[in-house]
Amino acid sequence: MKVKICGLQNIQDVMNINLYKPDYAGFVMAKSKRQVYLENIKEMIRALDVTIISVAVVVNEPIDGLRKILEQGVQVLQCHGDESPDKIKKILALKDKYRFEVWKAIRIGDETIDVIHKQLKAYEMADKILLDKKVSSLYGGTGEAFSWEKLSDFGKIYPNIIVAGGLNIDNVDQGIKIIGPLGVDVSSGVETNGMKDPQKIRCFIEKARAY
Repeated sequence: MKVKICGLQNIQDVMNINLYKPDYAGFVMAKSKRQVYLENIKEMIRALDVTIISVAVVVNEPIDGLRKILEQGVQVLQCHGDESPDKIKKILALKDKYRFEVWKAIRIGDETIDVIHKQLKAYEMADKILLDKKVSSLYGGTGEAFSWEKLSDFGKIYPNIIVAGGLNIDNVDQGIKIIGPLGVDVSSGVETNGMKDPQKIRCFIEKARAY
């Protein structure tokens, strides 16, 4: 089970996750209370354990802006906005110059299963698909979960999905059992008083990797 710890804001957060070595470290580069700026991310990536893959979370970022982010050493672009399939193809074309993966986030709300299947099919060119809770006017980071039962055993159909939204140390095992994803993504679920909590990070990773 792959694990991504998202919303890292400073070098101390990086040091904390280096202790427990998740597979991915997420840096939010879109407007957010956890936003990290271009001038800071290179230093944070340099401090990251070499076994941990850096992920920049972006929302409707222009191609030129994505180039600047990739030049800082980012290894994954997680597109968490309204990027169209054509935009994702243009981002993938940047692989001619940079080595990185493209993830596309799809927000799950009241859509029917057929609609969700169509969305996943439309973005099948992405390296990975991240499923998050749809909340009106927000692009993510809500700490809310979508209906996991709705996507029961989706991991058997889509082997490249990562589940986000509302996961924490008390429910990550349940989410994994129901959906069977490639990986899980957590941010606020491993925080205490708005700060990353090393013990919650350790516990979350241990529970997720039990599968």
